[in-house]
Parts: sequence; structure tokens; C-alpha cells
Amino acid sequence: MSETDALDNDYDLTEQQKRGEKVGSSFTLAVCLLLILGMCAFWLVSNYNTQNMLRQQADQLGITVAEQTALQMTEFVLANDRISMNVVLGELIRGTSIAELAVVNIDGQVIAIATQTLPAPEAFIPLPIALSRERAEYEVPISLQGATAGSVRLVLDLSPIEVATINNLLMVAGIALVLTLIAIVLTTTYFSYLVSFPISLLAQSLADIRNGEIEPCIEPDGDDEVARAIRQYNQTAEFLAQNTFLNRFSQALPEFEPDRYTEPGRQGVAVLCIKMSNFTYLGSTLDEDLFINLRNKYYFFAGKVSEMYNGVVNSCTEEEVIIHFGESQLEEEQAFYAICAGQLFLRLIEEINQPSLPALAEIEDDEDSLHWKPAAQLERERKLAQEQHERMAAAIGQLGAKFTLAAHSGSMLRGIYSPITHATNSLSGVTLDQARALCNESPDNALLISEPCYEAAGDGLRLDAHAYLDVDSSPFDFEAYLSLEPLSDYRLLLDRQAHQLIALWSQEPLAS
Repeated sequence: MSETDALDNDYDLTEQQKRGEKVGSSFTLAVCLLLILGMCAFWLVSNYNTQNMLRQQADQLGITVAEQTALQMTEFVLANDRISMNVVLGELIRGTSIAELAVVNIDGQVIAIATQTLPAPEAFIPLPIALSRERAEYEVPISLQGATAGSVRLVLDLSPIEVATINNLLMVAGIALVLTLIAIVLTTTYFSYLVSFPISLLAQSLADIRNGEIEPCIEPDGDDEVARAIRQYNQTAEFLAQNTFLNRFSQALPEFEPDRYTEPGRQGVAVLCIKMSNFTYLGSTLDEDLFINLRNKYYFFAGKVSEMYNGVVNSCTEEEVIIHFGESQLEEEQAFYAICAGQLFLRLIEEINQPSLPALAEIEDDEDSLHWKPAAQLERERKLAQEQHERMAAAIGQLGAKFTLAAHSGSMLRGIYSPITHATNSLSGVTLDQARALCNESPDNALLISEPCYEAAGDGLRLDAHAYLDVDSSPFDFEAYLSLEPLSDYRLLLDRQAHQLIALWSQEPLAS
């Protein structure tokens, strides 16, 4: 490993650690916020209940004391003994939370009163602001033989309730602070040792793969998501170590065989591109055996069409077949052969979409050779095979293969050696790329002809087409024509060739 790679790895690890720390901090922050919100909800509920309970007790105390005082003051009010009333009132408020206790006559005048200055209650910690010293007033009438002789007025100091609320808040805040600190320590420790550290080891192991070093990662205990991810990595690393050659890239080079290579050059050719436009959809929708049969017929007919018109299959992928026509030295014949091959393939699309029925053929063979089978059984088997044929035909009818075709003429690079076919007939270049792009513009089950190919084939002398893409709307620097039915002589020839290929397919082993 070079010094630059080592520095890059250190930088990557540093960045990963920073990202890990950010994730850990976010996790810790989320836990702390959740804890604080829970404590706030707890304080709101407990404070509401405590205040209601204390206020109810204060109201009950104030009314009770006022009623008892009114009973004691009845005789004194009747005798107009103000001295005794003041003495009794003074004794009643001593050592209580009553700030004022007075007797009022029916005219609203205070005839006796006792007051005291209560000290302000203190909270757990000194407060920066003074208490509001909230008070509650209660008044009870003095009844004498069914008549009202006055009333007793009591003023109760509610500062202890206010202080109790503040103390409750301070206590909850203190507990929340302690729990938050504990949560920070626990979550940080948990995330560092159970999440961040194993993930850092996994990131280091993944970084080593880039340098060609496949090493397993230390597996943590447990069966959580991190442990399962590391175990999956170790299994993948073991597979890569057994089936790849990361450590042997520079140990062996292929030998150069000059006889297999030719001097590259350029050649004027016509190209026919055939593409199954709904290949992916059919592969995920059709039955596997049905889809394989469909592909076999596609490749078979594409190859036979190429042979009939002296073409060479340049490449064949799952959905695309490229055929070039360069054996003829005449550009006119190359272009015409490409278009005829495309027209012939269009006549075979209906046959490609017809399902093969090996089951039905087997039942018929059984009927001829196995005479010991009951007729009812043979009929039942033939009926089942026929139903299968109908289901397959319906599936193909609804999900038939669709093809786009394009013919294009131009100059291409020749002499490219293929390590697969060990031949030098492969072609490449812009013309091939243009043919593929033109094929993507073609409608389904139609042949699109480029302007150079259409002009080289003789315009309307031997074939017919109408303009489909002009230069302004086309992504190319040429027009494109949609192929129509060939002229009468060539139409009959193409029909005979299509029947011959269909009959030839029925004789192939793949067809059965």
C-alpha cells in the first residue's frame, strides 16, 4: 500500500468516526429529550393534582374555622362584648396560616378584628423573584334566632401552596438532571461499545477489500442487527476469498497470439438491429418454460434470417440481435438485404408468439403405441393437454413478444478480434450505435429504415416506406422511414421464405 492510499484510508476512517460520533450524539440527544419530556409531563400532572388537593384542603379549613368562629361570636355579638371578641379572635389565629379574622356587623362595619404578619415561606433554594403571596377570603354569617346579626370574615394565606408548587418543580428538575446525566453516560457507553465500535471495525474491513485484502471482521456477541450484519459480511468475505483473484491481478497475463489478429480498417456495411422491446416484462410475467421456448424461437429465426440474406450475427444478447451485411461489395445489395431480412423477421413474429405443445404430441404418441390404456384415460389426458395449450396460447396472446427493428448503413471498424468466437468479423463504431438508437425509436413490430440505408437500397424502386422522423425531430442528422410492405414480387418471395423457416423450426429438437 502506498503512502497516499494509507493517508486516504486514515482520512476515510476519520470521517467515518466523525459520522459515528454524530450518530451517537443524535441518539443520546434523542434519549435525553425523551426523558426530559417525560419528566415535564410527570411534573405537570403531579403539580395539577397537588395544587387541586391543597386548594381543596385550604378551602375546607377556611370555611370550617369561619363557621366555628361564627358560633363562638354569637353570644358576644348579642352582648356587644367587643373586648371578648378581640381576645377570642387573637387566640384563634395564633400559630395558624390565618392572616386576618374579623367580625362584621350587619352594616358592614368591622366591630372586632385580629391580624398577624406571617413570614414568607422559603423554597429549597433562594428565588430571584418574590412570591405573590396569594390569599383566599371566606365569609360566614352569624345567625341569631333565625336572623343575621353579622358575619365572620377570614383571610387565609396561600403562600405555602405556592411554595410547595415551586419545591415540587425544583425537585422534579433535580431528578430530571440526575437522570439525564445517567442517561448520557449509559447511552454513550452503550452506543460506543455495542454499535459504534463494531461498525468501525466493519468499515475498516470493507476499506481493506478495496486494497485487495479480504479479512473477516470480529463478530460481537448477541443476535442484534449489528451482529447479523457483521456475520453476513464475514460470509461474503469468505465467499470472495474463495472465488475471486484479487491477490493475483498482476500474476498472469494472457499470451498474445498475432495470428488471431488482423490489421483493423473500415468497411461499408448495412446493419439490422432486432430488439425484443418487452423482454424484461415477459421475463417477470411468463412461465419459465414458456419464456425459454419463446427466446429459443426468437434466436432461431433471427439466425436463419441472417443466413438467408448472407448476413453475419455481430452480437447476440438476451434481448438484442445485431446482424451486419458486408459480404457483398455492392452497397445497394447490403442495404436491400438488411431491409428484406427485417421484413422476413416481421412475418415470423406471429409464429414466435405461438406456444409449442410437447404435452399434446406426447398424448397422441401414447394413443398410437400404448393400446393398453383405456380410451377414457387417453381422452382425459388429451383434454388436459388441450387445456394447457389454450392457457399457453392465451398467455402469449395477452403477453406477446414485441419487437423493434432498424436498418442502417454506414462505415464501421472491422478486424476486431473476439476472444469468445476467436474470429475477426466483429464490427464496431458510430454506425452500430446509431442503429441501436434508431431501433429504440421504432414502433413495436415495425421496421425503421435510416435515410442512408433507404437511399442505398433504391428508394421506392424495390421497396416502399413513408417518412417517420424528419431531421428536426430526429436525434440523428438524417431522416428515418417506416418500412411498408415490399412490392409484389418480393412480397411473395418473403412469404415463401417465412413458410420454409416455420417448417424448418418444427423439425428442430428445440421445437419438441
